[in-house]
Amino acid sequence: FNINGCSTRTVKHAQTSDISQKIGTITSLVTEKIWMDRNLGAKDICKKIDDKACYGDYYQFGRNADGHEKKGSRATTQISKSVNPPHNYFILSSQKNNFEWVNLDIHGNDRTTNWRAICPKNFRLPTQEEWIAEKIKNPKDAFNKLKLPSAGSRSHEGKIIMEGLFGVYWSMKKENSYVLFMSHQFKPKALIFHDGTSDDKSHIVYVNSVSGHTLRCIKN
Repeated sequence: FNINGCSTRTVKHAQTSDISQKIGTITSLVTEKIWMDRNLGAKDICKKIDDKACYGDYYQFGRNADGHEKKGSRATTQISKSVNPPHNYFILSSQKNNFEWVNLDIHGNDRTTNWRAICPKNFRLPTQEEWIAEKIKNPKDAFNKLKLPSAGSRSHEGKIIMEGLFGVYWSMKKENSYVLFMSHQFKPKALIFHDGTSDDKSHIVYVNSVSGHTLRCIKN
């Protein structure tokens, strides 16, 4: 084990949809769970907390890797009529549309189904409980434990915000069941960390599905 709180990087490569890309793994010293060593879309493992080369992509909740997740993707204010939009634009939204990027799937079930295959083979997105178990306190802790960068987010207005300051990582529920807020506002949950989160636990919060956040996969 190394001094950064992570196991020595092993090259048990996971196969991705791009067969030319090999992904390494990192083992948590807290839970002994095996994680991918980088965010989806990142070309390499992080060398430092604010290493922009390892930030990866910014996904709207439940959207496939259709190109919208790329940092420089174009944006549209047209709310989608499908959970699989026929374009690669990042969809902007507001309170008027409950900060949603799609006008159906109010329980999030179809989007959850979309993401069952978003990770490389033999990997999946972590549950809220799995993020909580890692006890990620702040950016330094996140980097030391799992090489998680503070990549910030892409806001409902399409702007990249809080780079190098915040980390926000989507989570999944074990079953197709999410909270509906007033006016049928669907809100999934995400792990969040920043310099103000310093107690000995992970912070899981409700976030708008239209926001673009990073993804990190865990081994089945």
